[in-house]
Amino acid sequence: MADFVIDRALVAKLNAYMSTTNGRDKMCRTVQYLSKFIMTYYGSSDAAAKQLKGLSSGLSMARKGFRFFKSLEMYEAILKLENESDLVLRATGGMRAVGYGIYLLYDNWVFLVKSGALLDPAIDAKIVLAYKFWFLGLLSSVLRQLYQAYTLWTKRVALLEEKAGPADAVRKIDASLNDIAVSLAKDFCDMTLPMQQLGWGGPLCPSERLASFCGFISSAI
Repeated sequence: MADFVIDRALVAKLNAYMSTTNGRDKMCRTVQYLSKFIMTYYGSSDAAAKQLKGLSSGLSMARKGFRFFKSLEMYEAILKLENESDLVLRATGGMRAVGYGIYLLYDNWVFLVKSGALLDPAIDAKIVLAYKFWFLGLLSSVLRQLYQAYTLWTKRVALLEEKAGPADAVRKIDASLNDIAVSLAKDFCDMTLPMQQLGWGGPLCPSERLASFCGFISSAI
């Protein structure tokens, strides 16, 4: 029998990550959008498409359960903005928290209705509102990070113009800019999801295949 070398440290890190709610949500999200993306290559009546749709729907419901009461985090984010002196960061941070917070509240309601705990004939309208507030949160997040990137880049240029600018400060700014770039990539990918569901963008409205692929990329990053 072949010997398998197991990196115990890697297994320990993976186990620790998957034991968190965020870790399980990220894994479920990745599989959910990957299954939706693959599903677009099958006909709607195909048995494989039905199986993939069932997998995607089941994971979506599981993730709604993971996010129950997560809207409280957005309330905490609003409280932290009281100490923010920059008006742009305060405004965009507030809109981001409100957008995500209301989206998550609607998401909790949808979970209760679809699980059979509550009845709501107008659930479809609430789902539409949830997508709109999700988009608001994403758009606010993008604007906030673009402003942060501009501020950091301006500071970086000023430091480099100094004859003996502190190298450590420049490296820290570069690290922050890299983090912002990754976060922006995720937000831009995620924006295709509510746009596709709402039919926004006219001829540029993302297709289900494109939105699912972007959702998969955002989850996998």
